[in-house]
Amino acid sequence: MLTAGIAGKKESRRRRSFTPGLKAEVAELCRRRDLSVGQVAKSLDLTETTVRGRTKETEVGSSKRESLTTTPLAPVKPEQTQPTTHQTDWQRNRDRRQAAVVVLKPRYCDERTTRGMDISDLGALVITRRSGNEPITIGDAAVGTLGEFWSWACSDLANNTMRGVLAEYLVATALGAAAGTRTEWDTVDIRTPEGWRVEVKSAAYLQSWTQSRLSDISFSIAPASGWDAQTGTASADVLRRSDVYVFCLLHHQDKQTLNPLNLDQWTFHVLPTRVLDEQCPGQRTIRLSSLGFLSPLKTSFGGLHEAVAACADSIHGS
Repeated sequence: MLTAGIAGKKESRRRRSFTPGLKAEVAELCRRRDLSVGQVAKSLDLTETTVRGRTKETEVGSSKRESLTTTPLAPVKPEQTQPTTHQTDWQRNRDRRQAAVVVLKPRYCDERTTRGMDISDLGALVITRRSGNEPITIGDAAVGTLGEFWSWACSDLANNTMRGVLAEYLVATALGAAAGTRTEWDTVDIRTPEGWRVEVKSAAYLQSWTQSRLSDISFSIAPASGWDAQTGTASADVLRRSDVYVFCLLHHQDKQTLNPLNLDQWTFHVLPTRVLDEQCPGQRTIRLSSLGFLSPLKTSFGGLHEAVAACADSIHGS
């Protein structure tokens, strides 16, 4: 039993003998700015601690040699020039190890690689509206179209993500603000030609997955820090930045006939943001029943523009 246990132990790492040549190579590689200590250690089959220690010894020895008076060295005997077995093995594999180090150059873009780059090249992209007919290509061959991608990625309009995007589009269409393209990270969801800033939230009783009951209706109203897409600046202030909130409820409750594209299945609740700030200053979510106590304007799609205008006018006093 004892013998078997000893035989099963992992063989200890063989202690390396460091020749002056190997030490010099370690120090030289560590001076290169495009290689880390870890990369040097891995290429030479050493530990990082060993590499750091040998580099420090080389630096100290170099500084000492520079401070001493140089004295002639005794002639070297011919037999002393013969390499040891370790030196021969190391020299035989030196080129292979150095080649392995060369391929470890960093591939990321850091401050050194971007120096001298025209910063205007990193400005915001100009996003143009696409039709869906644009081809997806490899070389000169088309492998699909953008429309086919949209059909694959966006057909489930009942899930939370796509229903939310659809709700934003419906509100933007009602307000005459859907001519351009959606801005993903703006501080508000919609900016109208009148200058109204509108936040859009959506909820539904029915989901695309299997349900044991209808979903409870609640909306997010949390104040947040934000990034302004128009100015390209971030703000650490935590607040609600819109003038008006539009709560979009897909109220239909029959799963077999659910169709988010049918506007008769939607109801919209419109509320000035200042009401939320006054009545729910730090609140993060609000249930449909609690929203009703704040007296929002309830409307169908046809009356949405008028409801938003009424709430916006109550804020700006026009």
